[in-house]
Amino acid sequence: MNKRTSLIAIVAILLIGGLLWFQNGTKNPDTLEVAINLPLSGPIAAFMEPYPVGLKMGLEEGGDALNLPTPYFSLDVQDNAGKPSQAISVMQRQKLHGFDVYVSGSTEMTMAIIGEVDATKKPHFLITFDAYMTGKGPDRLRILPNYKLEGPLWVEYAKRRGAKRIFMLTLNNAPIEEEFSKIVEPGVKTLGAEFRRERFEWTGSDYRALALKVQEYQPDLIMVNGYSVHLYPAIGALRSLGLVKDHNTIAALDFGDLLYNGTPKAELVDVAFVCPLFEIPGAVPQSADWRKRYEARAGNRPSYVAAYAYDTGRMIANAYKKNPHPTKADLVAVLPMEGVSGKVAVDGEGDLASTLTIAAVEPDGNVITLK
Repeated sequence: MNKRTSLIAIVAILLIGGLLWFQNGTKNPDTLEVAINLPLSGPIAAFMEPYPVGLKMGLEEGGDALNLPTPYFSLDVQDNAGKPSQAISVMQRQKLHGFDVYVSGSTEMTMAIIGEVDATKKPHFLITFDAYMTGKGPDRLRILPNYKLEGPLWVEYAKRRGAKRIFMLTLNNAPIEEEFSKIVEPGVKTLGAEFRRERFEWTGSDYRALALKVQEYQPDLIMVNGYSVHLYPAIGALRSLGLVKDHNTIAALDFGDLLYNGTPKAELVDVAFVCPLFEIPGAVPQSADWRKRYEARAGNRPSYVAAYAYDTGRMIANAYKKNPHPTKADLVAVLPMEGVSGKVAVDGEGDLASTLTIAAVEPDGNVITLK
């Protein structure tokens, strides 16, 4: 009986090995392997979900425009559920399979795996907001708005309004702490403005109590940074005390998420917010037709996340045309390019160098650049 069991085990191993050899042996050596490791479930899934859809659409339409073979790429989309341990497990499986291009997010999950991805020397697109993460690795890229771009706009807005007393409400997390301590606060100091900062936690914060502290301070400018699930109640508490008026409150990039989740427009007016040009109707003419194609495909309106993902897919397709297994240098070489998100370019660290703006929602729901 033991001999029979051993024989069966040996045959099974040989069959599995033969199958793996067959699969590897028949795999097209020019197939572009793209691995995605994102939180597609959990509290920030709504922000991340459009990314794989937009990226695949960009890879496909970019490939069609260049007459690339169909299919020329393989897309492995995995959900890390917002857990660093799961991000590590996902990355290890993807690394075993092999990849040419890697995509990961958000901050905690990327930080858990970034060293191992760096070691592969493959291009790594970061879906994170951290100001300085991209420049810390030679193969990292980021085609996404981030705090490196956003931070200076907080300061610019304070200067524009001639603010003398500024109250800052910020989520207590590492990327936002870095943005405010290294960019915003030093910038505000150069303006000669006074400021106070209060931090709130991911859950359990008393926004009414925080709003009362703002009221007591009597600022002429209020800055609020966090995820949309924090911005909504925080600004609501400020509004309930009559503190939100005449765009004296500026919110972070995540405020734009509220444009897509059914939030009543009356609850969005009078707030300035950092905004990609994609969200401003008419600012990027080529985005109009793409919005229709995306909506027909996905069944929902595309956010700026989907737009930047699409442009990343086109960027990869253009690089593939010259090298089926592109390096970071190959990818950067196809830039700048005009995309549905606007002009796509990167700085010397591989970080998005495109322009963001300060916007506001009008009573009719239109998003406008705030002059």
